[in-house]
Amino acid sequence: MFKARWIMCLWLLAGPTAALAESIWIEGESCTDHTFTHHGWYDAVRKDALSGGEWLSHYNEQRPGEARFTVNVTAGGDHVL
Repeated sequence: MFKARWIMCLWLLAGPTAALAESIWIEGESCTDHTFTHHGWYDAVRKDALSGGEWLSHYNEQRPGEARFTVNVTAGGDHVL
């Protein structure tokens, strides 16, 4: 119930025109490319319970993990990421 109220408050604050704008939803695990180092302990989660049945994890103290995403936007103008 709290989550639904929070979303409704955000919609009211943004105004009804914000709901009409194009939205693009990209799952985090749907990256085009990544430099993540997988780790057995991190990857031992139940992936079937996750959105999309997959996830990204990284375990490497020597370098950060980075992900690249491809986003196709059909409407021109300014966009917020």
